[in-house]
Amino acid sequence: MKAQVALEFITTYGWALLTILLLALFAFYFISAKPANPKCDFGLSLDCSSYQFFRKTDGTMRLKLTLVNGMGKVISFWAPSGSGYVLVPQTITVSNIGKSGVNTYTGNCTGPSIYIKNGDLISCNFNIPDKSNVPDVGRMVSLDAALKYTMCETDSMYPVRCNGDNRTAHGSILTPFEAGINYSGCMDGVCTLPENYTTCPWDCTPPYPASLSVIGTDDCAWDWLDKDTEFDQINVTVYDQYGHLLPGAAVKIYPMDIEGFDPVVQHITSYTVDPPIAITDSNGVATATFRWHACDCCFPSYMCGFGAIFQYAAISGQAYGIDQSCAVLDGRSFGDMHCCGW
Repeated sequence: MKAQVALEFITTYGWALLTILLLALFAFYFISAKPANPKCDFGLSLDCSSYQFFRKTDGTMRLKLTLVNGMGKVISFWAPSGSGYVLVPQTITVSNIGKSGVNTYTGNCTGPSIYIKNGDLISCNFNIPDKSNVPDVGRMVSLDAALKYTMCETDSMYPVRCNGDNRTAHGSILTPFEAGINYSGCMDGVCTLPENYTTCPWDCTPPYPASLSVIGTDDCAWDWLDKDTEFDQINVTVYDQYGHLLPGAAVKIYPMDIEGFDPVVQHITSYTVDPPIAITDSNGVATATFRWHACDCCFPSYMCGFGAIFQYAAISGQAYGIDQSCAVLDGRSFGDMHCCGW
């Protein structure tokens, strides 16, 4: 009796069950076969504004990214080199693109200046010169990127320079391959006329401090600095790598060890530089005042009541210079400075 009921159930509802099963199989197939959506993910700290992977008209390939600095901190993709800077090479990793196997290619990332502030755009370009493995147009391509940068504000000398901690941001890109694009214009990774570092700093090297001159108004001939009350005005002129005056450059002025007119070295223990960080004006000149308050020294007896030479340095980026002024070691100074046994 139970077998007869089961047979009648299958006969009555079998087609319905088969139809449901077939619909489920079709739904699973189409859902699993649906192509993945394009994506670009570097986390919340680097937002992908745009991304594109394409074949250029010469047959080579390029990945182009535009990111936004969302770290809340100033970063840089430049590294100090001598008196200047060089772009840090960036890398992407792909499989069976360009040539067989897993391959790594290099590129670079730049911003509107050496220092990339929060909210600034970042343009990254990676070229794949190999042509043996070129994907079909429309095929989804997966790429992994590793971007090396410097956290500028971890440098004790920021904003004068950016030699802070080195970090790496990892990201993944999934995007369809496009063909026949001869990408040109600003943010294409090539500095071509009429572009320059003013109109397109992403492609053309932004200006950075390459050299400077330091000149104090005190020349040690007639004007000797008394402690506390008198000051030396220091003018620092900054030039970029093109030999042009550089407005807006941050300059730090600080005293070095000083020497008397004998070989004994002294140390400044108290001084004032105002402002602590000076910014060059439209003429590329930064101005600050220097006062000295105390130093630790001991001169031979024949030097008492005479003077000492103060040296101070100025630094902006990798550019560096020094100048000097003279200090009066009068009777009022001896007690504080322990000179000549006073």
